[in-house]
Amino acid sequence: MNYEKIINMLPDGMAVIKADGIILYANRAFLRGTGLDGESAKGRSYLEVLDRLPIEDKEAAKESFERRIRGESMAPYVVKMSRQGRERFIEINATRIELDGEAADLAITRDVTERKQAEEQAREERDFARSIIAT
Repeated sequence: MNYEKIINMLPDGMAVIKADGIILYANRAFLRGTGLDGESAKGRSYLEVLDRLPIEDKEAAKESFERRIRGESMAPYVVKMSRQGRERFIEINATRIELDGEAADLAITRDVTERKQAEEQAREERDFARSIIAT
């Protein structure tokens, strides 16, 4: 069975990153979401992906990667990413794995922009309703 073909059909992004930060594998959804090219992603530093993130998210994502590599369990988190003039919210759920006897990071990414926009709209409507009731 061709597992790579199946992994490339996933709607969520997936990447395997070595402890030194070098990308070993990234599926099509990950590449689409980050703007990286398939052939050139392998062997690149994940820091190139982080360069696309706002600075506050870049530091948090870098720290999270380093903590996972050290073996700490990390909760999923959301980063804001700008690509082609559009802001996107990307949830990252990652864990440390062992690959050929060495630590690596298995990262799953999901675009949660629509969910974040719906949450913001609901919050605005709730605040508006409260302001009407308070007057």
